[in-house]
Amino acid sequence: MNIFFARLLNSWQNVKFIGYSGSDLQALCGEAAMMPIRELGSNILTVQANQVRGLKLGDFQKAMTVIRPSLKKSKWEEIEKWNREFGAS
Repeated sequence: MNIFFARLLNSWQNVKFIGYSGSDLQALCGEAAMMPIRELGSNILTVQANQVRGLKLGDFQKAMTVIRPSLKKSKWEEIEKWNREFGAS
């Protein structure tokens, strides 16, 4: 796991990712990564890569308003049940 992402998750303990599939989390990270790029507006054509700001927790919070969890509670419970019965311990 990326060290930045691990630190982010550790500092963001109260946020619930329940219902987010692996694919949802990938989309969430992609959406968050676009936030600093979108802020550049028309400057995007002239700015250097090292001038783009880094990701912030707020980028992920905004991304969560766009990327919603795709798993319904019933499906999540079904997956948890399967994992308890057949998953690695």
